Amino acid sequence: MVPSLWNALACAAAAPATGAPAAGATDKPGLNPMILMFTVIIILFYFIMLRPQKAEQRKREEMLNSLAKGDSVLTNGGIYGTVESFDKEKGIVTVAVAPKVVIKFTRSAITSVTRKKDKSESDAE
Repeated sequence: MVPSLWNALACAAAAPATGAPAAGATDKPGLNPMILMFTVIIILFYFIMLRPQKAEQRKREEMLNSLAKGDSVLTNGGIYGTVESFDKEKGIVTVAVAPKVVIKFTRSAITSVTRKKDKSESDAE
Protein backbone atom coordinates (compact mmCIF):
# COMPACT_ATOMS: atom_id res chain seq x y z
CA MET A 1 0.00 0.00 0.00
CA VAL A 2 2.77 2.42 0.90
CA PRO A 3 4.73 2.00 -2.38
CA SER A 4 1.60 2.70 -4.42
CA LEU A 5 0.99 5.88 -2.41
CA TRP A 6 4.54 7.04 -3.15
CA ASN A 7 4.07 6.22 -6.80
CA ALA A 8 0.85 8.21 -6.95
CA LEU A 9 2.52 11.23 -5.33
CA ALA A 10 5.52 11.00 -7.64
CA CYS A 11 3.27 10.80 -10.71
CA ALA A 12 1.21 13.78 -9.54
CA ALA A 13 4.33 15.83 -8.96
CA ALA A 14 5.84 14.93 -12.33
CA ALA A 15 2.65 15.49 -14.33
CA PRO A 16 2.30 18.91 -15.89
CA ALA A 17 -0.29 21.12 -14.22
CA THR A 18 -3.36 21.81 -16.28
CA GLY A 19 -4.48 25.40 -16.55
CA ALA A 20 -1.03 26.70 -15.63
CA PRO A 21 -0.58 30.46 -15.94
CA ALA A 22 1.22 31.85 -18.92
CA ALA A 23 4.94 32.45 -18.67
CA GLY A 24 5.73 35.53 -16.61
CA ALA A 25 2.32 35.70 -14.89
CA THR A 26 2.19 35.30 -11.11
CA ASP A 27 -0.57 34.38 -8.68
CA LYS A 28 0.86 36.52 -5.85
CA PRO A 29 -1.44 39.22 -4.51
CA GLY A 30 -0.06 42.74 -4.50
CA LEU A 31 0.80 44.83 -1.45
CA ASN A 32 -2.39 46.89 -1.72
CA PRO A 33 -4.58 44.58 0.43
CA MET A 34 -1.90 44.37 3.11
CA ILE A 35 -1.38 48.14 3.19
CA LEU A 36 -5.13 48.65 3.39
CA MET A 37 -5.40 46.17 6.26
CA PHE A 38 -2.63 47.88 8.25
CA THR A 39 -4.20 51.28 7.63
CA VAL A 40 -7.55 50.07 8.95
CA ILE A 41 -5.86 48.55 12.03
CA ILE A 42 -4.02 51.80 12.77
CA ILE A 43 -7.22 53.84 12.42
CA LEU A 44 -9.10 51.45 14.73
CA PHE A 45 -6.26 51.57 17.25
CA TYR A 46 -6.44 55.37 17.25
CA PHE A 47 -10.20 55.53 17.82
CA ILE A 48 -10.33 52.70 20.36
CA MET A 49 -7.21 53.40 22.43
CA LEU A 50 -5.52 56.75 21.90
CA ARG A 51 -8.41 59.17 21.48
CA PRO A 52 -10.26 58.21 24.70
CA GLN A 53 -6.97 58.24 26.61
CA LYS A 54 -6.19 61.78 25.44
CA ALA A 55 -9.67 62.96 26.44
CA GLU A 56 -9.28 61.43 29.90
CA GLN A 57 -5.81 62.95 30.27
CA ARG A 58 -7.16 66.40 29.31
CA LYS A 59 -10.00 66.06 31.85
CA ARG A 60 -7.55 65.07 34.61
CA GLU A 61 -5.27 68.01 33.79
CA GLU A 62 -8.24 70.41 34.03
CA MET A 63 -9.14 68.90 37.42
CA LEU A 64 -5.61 69.40 38.74
CA ASN A 65 -5.35 72.94 37.35
CA SER A 66 -8.59 73.97 39.07
CA LEU A 67 -7.41 72.69 42.46
CA ALA A 68 -8.17 75.25 45.19
CA LYS A 69 -7.73 75.62 48.92
CA GLY A 70 -10.50 73.87 50.84
CA ASP A 71 -11.20 71.21 48.21
CA SER A 72 -11.64 67.66 49.47
CA VAL A 73 -9.26 65.33 47.67
CA LEU A 74 -8.42 61.64 47.40
CA THR A 75 -4.81 60.64 46.76
CA ASN A 76 -3.62 57.62 44.83
CA GLY A 77 -2.55 56.13 48.18
CA GLY A 78 -6.17 56.19 49.39
CA ILE A 79 -5.78 59.15 51.76
CA TYR A 80 -8.70 61.56 52.02
CA GLY A 81 -8.00 65.12 53.04
CA THR A 82 -8.57 68.81 52.47
CA VAL A 83 -6.22 71.04 50.48
CA GLU A 84 -4.47 73.52 52.77
CA SER A 85 -2.13 75.06 50.20
CA PHE A 86 -0.58 74.35 46.82
CA ASP A 87 2.47 75.46 44.91
CA LYS A 88 1.84 75.31 41.16
CA GLU A 89 5.48 76.04 40.32
CA LYS A 90 6.86 73.10 42.33
CA GLY A 91 3.77 70.93 41.87
CA ILE A 92 3.31 70.31 45.59
CA VAL A 93 -0.07 70.13 47.32
CA THR A 94 -0.35 70.29 51.11
CA VAL A 95 -3.26 68.19 52.37
CA ALA A 96 -4.70 68.22 55.90
CA VAL A 97 -5.86 64.72 56.80
CA ALA A 98 -6.70 65.32 60.47
CA PRO A 99 -6.42 68.19 62.95
CA LYS A 100 -2.74 69.20 63.16
CA VAL A 101 -1.76 66.51 60.59
CA VAL A 102 -0.58 67.85 57.24
CA ILE A 103 0.98 65.83 54.41
CA LYS A 104 2.67 67.11 51.27
CA PHE A 105 1.91 65.40 47.94
CA THR A 106 2.83 66.01 44.34
CA ARG A 107 -0.04 67.22 42.19
CA SER A 108 0.03 63.99 40.22
CA ALA A 109 -0.78 62.04 43.41
CA ILE A 110 -4.26 63.59 43.55
CA THR A 111 -6.76 61.10 42.12
CA SER A 112 -10.06 62.94 42.52
CA VAL A 113 -11.32 66.30 43.75
CA THR A 114 -14.60 67.04 45.47
CA ARG A 115 -15.35 70.75 45.63
CA LYS A 116 -16.17 72.34 48.94
CA LYS A 117 -19.72 73.62 49.36
CA ASP A 118 -20.28 77.26 48.57
CA LYS A 119 -21.70 79.41 51.33
CA SER A 120 -24.78 80.07 49.22
CA GLU A 121 -25.44 76.32 48.88
CA SER A 122 -25.03 75.67 52.62
CA ASP A 123 -27.32 78.62 53.48
CA ALA A 124 -30.03 77.30 51.14
CA GLU A 125 -30.17 73.96 52.96
